[in-house]
Amino acid sequence: MSFSKDIKEEILNTKIEKTCCASHFLALYLVLKTGNLVNEDKSLVFTFTSAKDARFFLQFIKQELKYEANVDIINSRDCRLRFYPDEEFLFVLRDISTSKDFKKINKCCKNFLLKAFFLAAGYVSNPVRSYNMEFVLSSAGIRDFFKLILNSFRIVYTERIRSSKHVIYIKKIEEIIKVLNIINAVNSQLKLEEIRIMRETKDNVQRVVNCEVANLERTAKASVRHINSINYIKRKKGFNCLSQDLSEVAKLRIRFKDASLSQIGEKMHPVVNKSYISRKLDMLDKIAENIRKNEKKK
Repeated sequence: MSFSKDIKEEILNTKIEKTCCASHFLALYLVLKTGNLVNEDKSLVFTFTSAKDARFFLQFIKQELKYEANVDIINSRDCRLRFYPDEEFLFVLRDISTSKDFKKINKCCKNFLLKAFFLAAGYVSNPVRSYNMEFVLSSAGIRDFFKLILNSFRIVYTERIRSSKHVIYIKKIEEIIKVLNIINAVNSQLKLEEIRIMRETKDNVQRVVNCEVANLERTAKASVRHINSINYIKRKKGFNCLSQDLSEVAKLRIRFKDASLSQIGEKMHPVVNKSYISRKLDMLDKIAENIRKNEKKK
């Protein structure tokens, strides 16, 4: 499965708690995917080439929005989903279609609008090769609406026309991670951060002269593991949950990513040897693992 598909799977597995968010998410997805107007019987229609996506939206419409909905099989590959929204949803659909009253949209809904944009029009390249997130949009109106959302989150982007389509690019790794955080693609975000650390470590490793490749690979992997554990602890509990010596080692490890254990030990007060630093980093790994286990139990 591609990195983009992994992100979209996470979006589809997200629980939407508020009706307003569900309405905005569905309305924008409908506009992006079909652009259909309301039919004479006041129904709206999606056409899907994926039975899995059709099942998701059928369940979503029935359970989250409580609308009447059904699916018709068109052929062996395509199916059509029809549902009957209320007037409130049609107002949301009309506002999104015309990009009206953007300032009135709640921040929680903007998060789900960004999810809908990625689900319908987003793509991320394989981060092992390059950092690139892009959104291919069919009209200038939709592009301008999307830019309002990105600007509201202060996301840096570039744009261009490609084959008569409006394309929004996000190239900086920090901005891509920010988008993944906003759309709550946590697993993909962690994977991307791990790849970034590995790439940066490998880049630095290549600059080191006369070092054994095997030793450098082990150092890189250990550095990735320790930094991931420390970042996870910081994000979930903060450094206040650590003892003073563990907190000091954690901060030094993040600050000096390329430093050896001996060099980190020399920056401690008082100075300690690399065995001491190694034991403390192993303890941080165990703390992070315990936090992960407790998170899974919740």
